[in-house]
Amino acid sequence: MILFEFGDYKDTKSETTNSFKLDEFKSYLSTVWKNRKAFAEYDEPQIYNESELSEIKINNQSNSSNSISLTKMQPEIFDRYFCLNRESGNYIISSKIEDNWDYCIGLDFEAKDQFLIHFYQEGKIKKTKVNGSLSNKTVDRSKPYSNGKCQKLTLSDVQLINQPVLFGIAYKTRYGIFFKAMDEQNLENFRTDNPELHQEGKKVLYIDEPFQTAYKILPYEIKDALGTLVQQSPTSKGAEIANNYYAEKWKTLKKYWAELFNGSLEWS
Repeated sequence: MILFEFGDYKDTKSETTNSFKLDEFKSYLSTVWKNRKAFAEYDEPQIYNESELSEIKINNQSNSSNSISLTKMQPEIFDRYFCLNRESGNYIISSKIEDNWDYCIGLDFEAKDQFLIHFYQEGKIKKTKVNGSLSNKTVDRSKPYSNGKCQKLTLSDVQLINQPVLFGIAYKTRYGIFFKAMDEQNLENFRTDNPELHQEGKKVLYIDEPFQTAYKILPYEIKDALGTLVQQSPTSKGAEIANNYYAEKWKTLKKYWAELFNGSLEWS
């Protein structure tokens, strides 16, 4: 996208100040662009005035801080996609993006360390290596495969990771909102030798009363900054986000999971 910012310009010859006629300039640019054959694959440029530019900048900053996954950006085009129905657990391996599935995640079977992560409302996380049994599935099979999730559990989300991350785990009870993080690289907790998608995974919450859950993939680089909030034991309760003892750690977490603190988080 090309952005043009308008304002007064100074004519160096006459030393007078003139103003662009915005509508005429838009029309001129549109005509020029339509005749540029070499750029046929690009969108026609959009033109913004100064106030609109400011709004765009603010929106972009907001979007970047609220992204659901902070792993490395994936290529936009894949040769394989994992498409899953969250209720039935049926899935296919497709050669293209399929809009009629709840999840359609691009896969790279050549990548060594690429994993599907199933997050469950009951407080369990399942980690599955992509280039395991999935790589042997028939592409564009007419009949879907079954058991793409654990049928005994309620799916919250499915994500793809291709580098070390932290699992941000939040839960809400009548006593407040609590948070802890767990290291995805800890093989005692998150094994990589469970290739079946329907397995329950690791239980990461041991709560003796009704609770709601939320998950966030966090960058591994903030592990030290989160300190004791990164907990090895699945039975650890974490800390209430209103606890000022962790004030500095909450400042770090807010940069990546602002919704947890501003009341806009969707619980499951």
